[in-house]
Amino acid sequence: MKRLFTGIGIVAVAGILLTACSGTGQATNSANPNGAKYTYAVITHSGPGDAFWDRVKSGAEAAGSRN
Repeated sequence: MKRLFTGIGIVAVAGILLTACSGTGQATNSANPNGAKYTYAVITHSGPGDAFWDRVKSGAEAAGSRN
């Protein structure tokens, strides 16, 4: 009985690994017309007027505007 469960476990793990590797390797991003591959979001815990997070926000916006 132990050998049966071991065999089933091995087959299940092999199936999961093969499923995880079945991608095409090609990124599809039709939502971004300018060809950018990623969209980033910066979430902070402070409101406008905080000197530290205002600098973080301006840095993130500057990095996002670069091509």
